[in-house]
Amino acid sequence: MYFLPATIIITLLAGAMSQQQQPTETPLKALPVVPQEGASDSPASADSSLLSSVTLDHLGPIVVGTDGSMQRISNWDKLTPAEQANTMRVISKRNNARLEKLRAEMDSTSEQAAKQEEL
Repeated sequence: MYFLPATIIITLLAGAMSQQQQPTETPLKALPVVPQEGASDSPASADSSLLSSVTLDHLGPIVVGTDGSMQRISNWDKLTPAEQANTMRVISKRNNARLEKLRAEMDSTSEQAAKQEEL
């Protein structure tokens, strides 16, 4: 069996490609210019889209699961304002209790790991 060096194979493939019809190349567009750090000290010159905040209140509260997973209420937009307020109150209390429990578990496991490292 005869093996060709990789450069010969690439040259042969490039020659075969040039003989085939190649698609027309579109010119690449340049990326926007990133301002130099310290070029302008005024915050007014900064891109306002980078400074704006996004609120996701219309999606409803985040529910913390017993395992620490997070999800949202799927029908939040269909609840009445009274139901939303009640749900928010209940979920806030439950989330706080679950987060406290998870933090306590995390602290105890980190303490156990530190004790094992000492041994």
